[in-house]
Amino acid sequence: MLASAYTGGVTRVTFEGRTVEYRSLDELGRAIAALYGAENATARRPGVTLASFTRNA
Repeated sequence: MLASAYTGGVTRVTFEGRTVEYRSLDELGRAIAALYGAENATARRPGVTLASFTRNA
């Protein structure tokens, strides 16, 4: 939705009955970058696995 507004040169976005008007395309671009960064930060978190071994002798 935001990307479509940005590429269309529109600064007013309506989604699910809510409307936000950005002051400029630059501000809209910063909002897109912030959302993209937050989304990718979650996806990049590495998983942690603890392996434990015992030797029965």
